Amino acid sequence: MDAFDLAFYRHHGHLTVNGVFAPAETDAVIADVEAWGESFLADLPPGQRAWYIDDATLENGCLYSGDGTNQGPVYGHAAPAGEPFNLQLPQALLDKQPMVPAPVRKGGVSFHHGNTFHQSGPNHSTQWRRACALHYVRNGVDFATPALPYDHTLKLRVT
Repeated sequence: MDAFDLAFYRHHGHLTVNGVFAPAETDAVIADVEAWGESFLADLPPGQRAWYIDDATLENGCLYSGDGTNQGPVYGHAAPAGEPFNLQLPQALLDKQPMVPAPVRKGGVSFHHGNTFHQSGPNHSTQWRRACALHYVRNGVDFATPALPYDHTLKLRVT
């Protein structure tokens, strides 16, 4: 990441960097995820499986971001009934915010500030759109009231 990328990220609240991982590295991670995911996906109805999907394109529902929303306040989120993992901002708020697509090629990474509005759409293609989400915070940050339960033993401290 160069100074231009950093300035873009700070201003817009998101940045896509393609080629972060080599194709062989990405394929190895995909193999691991597929092995783990077989049991997870087996319990989902077919319509829900499309959310766990490689290239993130406009057709298969890539991430969209609200430029500059990282500089605004934190808004409350709510989950639709039966989807506790699908936290969303109120639609009236989203209707006021233009969202820009952020397609990512396999092996790329989409970075976004935790306060940046972001959403993905439905997968209208026959291709997968698998992704891995990692959340980075400063050491010492504690999630006092997380919206969803998580396994604290999965935290990795980077020094």
